[in-house]
Order: sequence, then C-alpha cells, then structure tokens
Amino acid sequence: VIWAGGGVNISGAANELTALAERLGAPVVTTIEGRGSIPEVHELSLGFRTDRLLGMEIFEDADLVFAVGTRFQNYATRVWTLPMPENLIHVDVDPEVIGRNYSAAVSVVGDAKLALQGMLNRIDNGNVDEQFVDRCRKIRTADEQAIQEEIGADHSQIVSIIRRLLPDACPVVRDSTVPGYTWGNRLLQIVRSRTSLRPAAVAIGPGLPLAMGAAIGSETHALLVQGDGGLQLSIGELSACAEHQIPVIVLVFNDSGYNILRIIQDNVLGRKNGTELPRVDFVAVAEGMGVDAERVEGVDQFEPALQRALDRSGPTLLDIDMELLAPIQLPLPAHQRSRDDD
Repeated sequence: VIWAGGGVNISGAANELTALAERLGAPVVTTIEGRGSIPEVHELSLGFRTDRLLGMEIFEDADLVFAVGTRFQNYATRVWTLPMPENLIHVDVDPEVIGRNYSAAVSVVGDAKLALQGMLNRIDNGNVDEQFVDRCRKIRTADEQAIQEEIGADHSQIVSIIRRLLPDACPVVRDSTVPGYTWGNRLLQIVRSRTSLRPAAVAIGPGLPLAMGAAIGSETHALLVQGDGGLQLSIGELSACAEHQIPVIVLVFNDSGYNILRIIQDNVLGRKNGTELPRVDFVAVAEGMGVDAERVEGVDQFEPALQRALDRSGPTLLDIDMELLAPIQLPLPAHQRSRDDD
C-alpha cells in the first residue's frame, strides 16, 4: 500500500506517485492534505478513509506500506490506533517527522518528488496481488456506500451534481463544517493535485479567504463548502470578492448554528449549550456587498443555481437551507463518544 501525504502535492510529485502506483499495481491511500496526489477516479486510488473503521481493514493484510510526504497525524490514523505493518518505508523531507509516530523499517530523508523519481529509476513492474487489490477496491466501495447512507439522499445528490458540473481544475475548499467533514473530505472526488484545500487544526472561518486565494492563484472558479457559523467570521471578505470580481462560489449550508458542536455535545453531554445562532439572510448580506446570491430551498434547486454560478465570471453565494435537506448522521470518532459507551 502507498500512503501519500501532503508532501507529495507540495513537491509537485503527483505524476511520479501515480506512475509508481501503476508500476507496482499498489493501491494508494491519502491523507486529507494528500488528496489529488493521485486522481481519485483512478482505479488504484482509495482516497482518504484511514480514519474510518472500514479504512483500517486495508492495512490488515498489507505486507508493506510505502509512506511519502506524511507526518502520520492523529486524524488520519484514528489517534494512532491504525495498525501499521513492520515493513514501513517512510520518506519525508523533515527528519524530525520520521519515526515520531510510527517506527519505520526504512527511513529516507528527502524531497518526495526526488525520492519517487529515484524509485521509478530503480524498480521494475511488480508482481501484482490482484486478490489484495480487489479487496481494497471492495473496501472503498463499501465505505462510500456507508457514507452515502450517513449523509442521506439529498447530500449524495449534491455531491454528484458538483462533481458533474465542476471542472477538474477548479479548487475545492472545505471549511470546518459537517458537509465538509463528511462528503467534502471523502465523496467529492479530487481529480488534480493542488485543488483541495481545508483549514488546519479544524478551525472554522478561514474558508472564504482560502477560496479567494485559490481562485486568484488558479485563475478559475473556486468552490467553497461553508457553514453559516464559520462564514460569519470572515463574511466581510465578500466585499473584496465583489470589488475584484474574484470567482468564488460560496455554498453556505445554513442550519442556524454550530452543528458539529450540537452533535458532539449531544453524544458526550446529552445536552447542548451555545450552539444556536440567529437566522441570517445571507442572500441579503451578499447582495448588499455586491455579490450575486441565491437561496436554495431543496436539492432540486441546487443544480440550476450552481450552473448559473459557474456561468458568471465573478463571485456567487448560494444560501442552502439545511432544514429542507435530509439530515446528515455524523459518526463520531471513538475519542469523542459518550463516556457511557466505555
């Protein structure tokens, strides 16, 4: 199994990583930061799913893991409970990272692109274990089906519409919000390197500035998956979007509160405190700043609204009423569940 972290994207090594996977016939898992290092439509791509129970099964029969450009952070490893085979090859440009969280049988300090080029220069086609590869594909399919059941039919349809309409080159930014945690990080396929962005440390609010930078840098539309609570921390930047006609498409999933905190508090404390927000008319706010905006009341209105946003050369905000969508069931990681579950 190849484990691709954000260092692969930073070093511009996506082509080399994909070529190595194809030569070895090795399935590729990524961290969130490593998404796009292999196209997630590729038959060897397993995407980001190592934080889920089904994803852990990928490593049960793996005889070797080749990890490149990764720190093995807590989120991607289920707080370091992910099993790792003894045969771990760890490549990273930072020597302080290697061996910090998982012991490596072979350590390589170096740039991901140079290391992968060196591998390609020295190895021949591998003997592919088709049975193992097929099992990994089945795990991916089963996990995707499980996620679709968790997010419900409406959000599954939204994911399908976005991937069908959004050009591959458009950056996708997910602020820290429930749609971002669930389908944004897993089901919404990233096809190109360096087109996936999210805030570090699970911060809420940086999504809009990140999307603005992504749109300017890529010279194309950038799509932002945003919650209403997080948007209110940086909503003034809509004025800059209007002034400079930055082509950001802001999808505001509006549920008048901090839904992730509702879910955690319900599970851990059995009550909620400080999770509700006044209902904001984001269409009025955006239009007041000079940004085109529409209200989306139901999944049937989403596709034409997104198409109109893509047809515009400037910014658009879509205020999506979460109360009119089937609710998302968010399974919590083990360390966030109720004490009664222990």
